[in-house]
Amino acid sequence: EQAVRSGLARLQTQQEIIDAFRQALMPQRQAIVAREQERYNFMLVGAFELIEARRHEFDTYQAYIEAVRDYWLAHAALERAIGGALPLPPPQDFTPPAAEIIEPSGGDAHAHHGQHGAAKAPSAQGDEP
Repeated sequence: EQAVRSGLARLQTQQEIIDAFRQALMPQRQAIVAREQERYNFMLVGAFELIEARRHEFDTYQAYIEAVRDYWLAHAALERAIGGALPLPPPQDFTPPAAEIIEPSGGDAHAHHGQHGAAKAPSAQGDEP
């Protein structure tokens, strides 16, 4: 019975940690990066400050993923303690970081750089370029 109580407490604590990441920490880090990006665009800060803000954002997402992992480990431990499946519904939407966090949107915006200075070769049939 003590194992069940402590397991339930651990599960609830992990849920609160995940909620804090999703509701406060991750949006805050995203806002910081957006502000630093604006400051960088206006040449108020250097690239290193922007990179540092981005690194902190990634660290926050890493901690969020670890918290989700810890939640599911606590969930499995509680199921073992009660000897079956939990009657609790699984938590809502533990979404991993969005793809734009890993590769910002507009990632192909510089794809045209490979075409600079590339002259179009005339075809073998004598067509105009």
